[in-house]
Amino acid sequence: MEEVKDSTQEQFEKESASAVAFAQRGETHYNDKRYKEAIMDLDAAIEQEPDNVKYYILRGKSKRDDGQHFEAITDFSDAIDLDPDSAEAYYHRGITKGQLKRPEDAVEDFTTALELDPNSAEAYFNRGIAQRNLGKRDEALIDFDSAIQLRKDYPLAYYSRGNVKLSKGNYFEAIYDFDKAIRLDPNNADAYYDRARAKKELGHPEASISDLNKTVELDPNNAKAWYERGIVKRNLGDYIDAIKDFDVAINLNSEYILAYYDRGLTKKIKGDMKPAKDDFQKALHLNESTGNLFLENYILKALRNI
Repeated sequence: MEEVKDSTQEQFEKESASAVAFAQRGETHYNDKRYKEAIMDLDAAIEQEPDNVKYYILRGKSKRDDGQHFEAITDFSDAIDLDPDSAEAYYHRGITKGQLKRPEDAVEDFTTALELDPNSAEAYFNRGIAQRNLGKRDEALIDFDSAIQLRKDYPLAYYSRGNVKLSKGNYFEAIYDFDKAIRLDPNNADAYYDRARAKKELGHPEASISDLNKTVELDPNNAKAWYERGIVKRNLGDYIDAIKDFDVAINLNSEYILAYYDRGLTKKIKGDMKPAKDDFQKALHLNESTGNLFLENYILKALRNI
């Protein structure tokens, strides 16, 4: 089998070893998520055509998706040097900087990309994400609005706009956006989760639980969803099932401080003082490494009241 593969490779090298052929095969590898093979082919394409902007961009995308973020930025920067008007190169460099947790730099690149191509819904959306990560919620909302205006069927833009509105306490508006996101993408577990949080804040616990049920159905490893459902069930007086949900959250994340704390509170309400104390002590121990004095005071108060 290996000899056949080598023979095929040799035939390609002899008969089709043009820059275009290498680039086309590299693009096929990229689409198949075979990033290292894509990079090798694009190396060969660039060696033959060192001024081809598209080849640098595709190699940069391959490197980024292969985890080589700094090398990817070099390729996108080389593409920009070759063509300062390449909105695509600025856009992908912005994506990469965002993945490197450099949101300010990402915003700068997305802004340039939008100056070159003001009709890019994706650039507005990703700049919105970077603005949100910088804590600039109003600017993020403006970008998400622009993305949605350009592309009405953009589920992630609706979800992200709803997420920002949720953080601002605009629960009704947030639910509207989550509704739209879910209609466009019924498998978005995060949209169900955040809609559940908004419904809980509006005093609709049963509706919140319904959304959380869907969340854990779509994403059973989402510890936050199990924890959140435990909180809502406890608020409804369903202590046994609440504890079961906290159990799952802790099994998924053994360092989930709030899950230990709230499981302890629920056990205390039930009168199970020794297990409650164990949970509070575990939460206190885990919290030591975080330096969260606010939470520490809550845990210590709970321990003193046992």
